[in-house]
Amino acid sequence: MNLQEFEQRLSSSGLTTPVEAVKLREGWLRGLEQTKERSPEEFGKHLVQSKRATMFQVSAIFSGRPPRLLMGHYELLEKLASGGMGDVYKAVDRKSGEIAVVKVLPAAAAGDEELLHRFQREVKLLSEVRHPNVVGAFDAGEAEGCHFLAMEFVDGLDLGRTVKVRGPMAPEDAVECIRQAAVGLAYAHECGIVHRDVKPTNLMLDLQGAVKILDLGLARILHNEDGLTSTGSVLGSIDYMAPEQGNDSKAADHRADIYALGCTLFYLLTGRIVFDAKNISQKLIAHQDLPPPSLDGACPSIPRRLDQLYLKMLAKEPKDRPNTMKDLLASLKKIQKELPTPDLSRYVRGSSNNVKKADRPASVFGATMKPEIKRPTVVPPANVRDNTTTARASGQRLPQWRVWAGGFSAAALLTSMLGWLLWSGG
Repeated sequence: MNLQEFEQRLSSSGLTTPVEAVKLREGWLRGLEQTKERSPEEFGKHLVQSKRATMFQVSAIFSGRPPRLLMGHYELLEKLASGGMGDVYKAVDRKSGEIAVVKVLPAAAAGDEELLHRFQREVKLLSEVRHPNVVGAFDAGEAEGCHFLAMEFVDGLDLGRTVKVRGPMAPEDAVECIRQAAVGLAYAHECGIVHRDVKPTNLMLDLQGAVKILDLGLARILHNEDGLTSTGSVLGSIDYMAPEQGNDSKAADHRADIYALGCTLFYLLTGRIVFDAKNISQKLIAHQDLPPPSLDGACPSIPRRLDQLYLKMLAKEPKDRPNTMKDLLASLKKIQKELPTPDLSRYVRGSSNNVKKADRPASVFGATMKPEIKRPTVVPPANVRDNTTTARASGQRLPQWRVWAGGFSAAALLTSMLGWLLWSGG
């Protein structure tokens, strides 16, 4: 690729007009020293360093994917995730300047007229769901055949990544995460929306310690009459799927979300999924036939009542689970009285920005442009510092009385040793 081709791709991506792309190139060339290389790679580095483009955007221009970096009036800044439910990007709203999350639906959904109507209908419904524990969806549109959904941006970590980074949660924190998720889901259920894909990666923990539900209603948007998503896959995530959902996803009601929350609780406390079988078929059979492992065996310190509630949430028959999210919440609040006060902010303190920066795509330029990662300073607990830090390391002088006492003790020891030697010699 030469400089002119890069310039053309820059303008066709939607980031600039052709005139703006020429001005950017000419401005860069005017300020360039004669000895500097005039290549598209160097121009791309200049755009990143001058903050006219992100690393992701320049990488996408070089690769040609995605063909456009503008979805409606949302400029895609970086890719956050990718999966069967679509690609997820961090974006900026060019109208308001607000940061948002844009989920681009799978290409397979583009030609489905019924899906398009359902998509528009569901987005309207979702835009009316406003709750502190639900990530709001506030806009939708189409750009060159790609349908997208714009959602609230949450700065933090999803619970799946939180456990991978920090390890299993303390019981009081895991219960608080489930409680907050249940509050949001109870509100959604009252609005007539069943999530059908509750799992740790769909629960965000923000920097203030609030749990927010992702992808609410998206499963229903992609759901067709055959019980499959628009990509042809079974609706939901196998590791957190209720038995009845595996048999007939259309028949799954709000109690499928309760089952998925139970599976999520097990993961938060142990770092493992409930049924770790070899393949999808074996996992589906396990959810339908095998008894779930007891939490008491994995976490002996938890209240017995929590283990009993978890097993009830994972009952094979929906009628044997808590009847509603409000019933589940009542039980969780009683259990919390037996546990210490939770502190969810410790799991995201100093972590969110580090992980996001580390996840950015590596430079395509050849020169090393590593993202800076701020590492939190590790400070030993006060009791450890007080007991192990020497006077020399701390820079503090010993009290005078300790100096005199040490001197007298040493003198007395030497006197006694000398007397013993004289006595034995005599």
